Amino acid sequence: MTLNGHGHLAIVELIFYTPALALALWVAGRHGFGKQAGWIFLAVLALVRIIGSAMLLASEHKPSTALITGATILDGVGISPLLLAMLGILKRVNQNMPKRGLHPRIFNIMATPLMVALILSIIGGSDVYSSNPSDRATGKTLRHAAIIIYVVCYLAQVAITFLTVSRAQELMQGEKRLVIAVAVSTPFLACRLLYSLIGAFASTTSIFNPVIGSAVLMGIMAILMELIVVVLYLAAGFTAPVVTRNRVSFPQSADAEPAFPLYKPQGPNGHSPPQQQQQYQQQYHQQQQQSRSEVAYRVGRRIPVVRLFLKRLG
Repeated sequence: MTLNGHGHLAIVELIFYTPALALALWVAGRHGFGKQAGWIFLAVLALVRIIGSAMLLASEHKPSTALITGATILDGVGISPLLLAMLGILKRVNQNMPKRGLHPRIFNIMATPLMVALILSIIGGSDVYSSNPSDRATGKTLRHAAIIIYVVCYLAQVAITFLTVSRAQELMQGEKRLVIAVAVSTPFLACRLLYSLIGAFASTTSIFNPVIGSAVLMGIMAILMELIVVVLYLAAGFTAPVVTRNRVSFPQSADAEPAFPLYKPQGPNGHSPPQQQQQYQQQYHQQQQQSRSEVAYRVGRRIPVVRLFLKRLG
């Protein structure tokens, strides 16, 4: 079977998102599936991309309107998990600020239009290829509404991102990495949204069509941008500490020291002043560094060459 450019892109997505699905599930499990921290939506995105790529490859082998329609729908559906992942990470960071960040209800409310846009994109994507002119017109309208909602939600989340960045000095290093990952991802998400925005308002035969349009354009503006965002968020999830009820723990060996409080409390309802908080965080990092050195020493002693060297020294 001879593949065109879109077929090769589908293979790239299968190669990337198959292990990404397992990694996203692991990171989501590490931080807690019930906490809506954002990484579970990366697993949803990976699953959507795997199914969409498989449908596209099937349409290459045996052309079918149903397969092309399904691949087109799944291409638009993938934007929602990306924005929900971004929103979930921002929610986690704001919840863990010593001086309370934005209320969690704000993030819950912002997730609603993203789900609405998801539904609109599914319905619109199925109608736009209908043989009924009335259904095609309705499908285009729904696609337009969906992408506009995505853009508005993206702009709101960018505003929250930079508001959070302005308060990054209040966060510990692990939480700062999450903010940095989200901030760095914003231009890549903008490029991804731009591709879908143009494609939604262009004709179904334009170069921005995700199935029959330009494969080079799609590879650069859509697929590559998504891959970068997924890598950023997964890397942040791997390195971010696990937070449980205002406590933080880094991935360490079983004999490493226990978790420390994320912020030193001051009374039942507040936190210590910023200077004391900063001093406490410095002490915390020193303790963490000492703990990691001890772990490295224990691990090193298990290596024969290192053990022999240490015996000669001692």
